[in-house]
Amino acid sequence: MSEISKYLDKIYRDIAGPLKDQNIYVQNREGIKSIRLYDESDLHDGERSHWVGTSHIMIFDDEEPFLAIEAKTVATPKEIAGPVPLYALTRIVKINGKPYDVESPFLLLITVPDQPREGQKSEQLSDLENKLKDILDLESKYSNLKDFAICEISDLKKTLKELLENNGYGNYADDF
Repeated sequence: MSEISKYLDKIYRDIAGPLKDQNIYVQNREGIKSIRLYDESDLHDGERSHWVGTSHIMIFDDEEPFLAIEAKTVATPKEIAGPVPLYALTRIVKINGKPYDVESPFLLLITVPDQPREGQKSEQLSDLENKLKDILDLESKYSNLKDFAICEISDLKKTLKELLENNGYGNYADDF
């Protein structure tokens, strides 16, 4: 089993109980071959929407995504920051080729492995998150990202609970 598969399994175990009533799609798990993100539902002159990236975990509330989780096994700023603009411009999510329109902004949680230098790396992650929030306009009519957070895997439950509570999903947060 690859490093990313083990990492995704750990995340899934942590979220599966509290979010058991939601549809949780995990890349390369239970028949899910691909979770792809597309930038527009309709382009000019009949062009097709553009594939902008893939997702590791997508969680649906009813028929619409409300939370995405990116599992990064490397904690470099480029790896961590990269998914944020991709999710902000996502308009369609295709799971095994089946399209789902994204009608309202959703949440993103980016996780990284626990870092060896206690405290210092956690502070750097928090600093990166704050800087990204300062430069990105999540309130823009063009953004489909409502909010996001970055955390080490050991802080997953705590950070996810805060992200959910801060964005009107307290009913899900109660179980974390």
